[in-house]
Amino acid sequence: MKKISLILLTIVFLFILVGCGINSRENGENTFNSETIGVTDEVTKDENDSNLVPKADGDFAIDKIIKNGRIELYTENYLKTLEKINMYVNGIGGFVQSSNDIFGESSISGYMIIRVPATEFSASMKELKSYGRVVGTSTNSENINEYYQDISSELKSLKIQEQRLLEYLTKADKVEDLLNIEIELNRVRTIINAKTSILNNYDKQVAYSTITINLTESKSATGNIESPFSDLGLKISSGFASSINLLMLMVSGIIVLFFRLLPFLVIIGVVLIIVWLVRKKIKK
Repeated sequence: MKKISLILLTIVFLFILVGCGINSRENGENTFNSETIGVTDEVTKDENDSNLVPKADGDFAIDKIIKNGRIELYTENYLKTLEKINMYVNGIGGFVQSSNDIFGESSISGYMIIRVPATEFSASMKELKSYGRVVGTSTNSENINEYYQDISSELKSLKIQEQRLLEYLTKADKVEDLLNIEIELNRVRTIINAKTSILNNYDKQVAYSTITINLTESKSATGNIESPFSDLGLKISSGFASSINLLMLMVSGIIVLFFRLLPFLVIIGVVLIIVWLVRKKIKK
């Protein structure tokens, strides 16, 4: 009986030892898990905590709207209108983002991309359309409030994760742990910088609306009748000079062609003379 009791106690003792060994091994594996040595799991758990994930607040009470406009204008004086647009845009606190001028033989055209304060968008469209004859116009707007809110919430969560990683970095005492934490920290900071850049870009687009102006110089831009007899003398003299130049070009072309064909004409002439002499001799 004593032997049986001793055997049972021994078996129970072995089960306890095995169970302790398994728990110890599982705890060790969870503490240093693959790449993030357990930091990622713990941080992720913190992120999912409802107390840590930021909620929408007063920052999103006002919709974030990106406004864009396009105007096509005909003007009688391109350079003067261009200067007028620049003065107006600078006066309302805007700026010219880019511009391009195309100088043709008889006309000037180009485009401008300007940025104006969002609060001045409607007034700017109305003002700019008065600088010439409008041949086309369009406006559009995009509400990015929901997308902006999502990115902002993700950014706040990433910053919380960054703070947690910094705390783990100060507590780590192994070189391997330090390296893994730094790798994860660099990854998180890269994402933070990218999302911060996106939000900054959206802030600029919301604060300053974009207006694209296509500008073309046209003498009849205001609807005035242009007389066909203006500069009549200049047109006649120009036409006469063009005719003389054309005539001289034709004469020079004929002379050049003659000298190019001259060797062939000489050969043909010699052959004709020989044929004529032969025929004359046969007749005799």
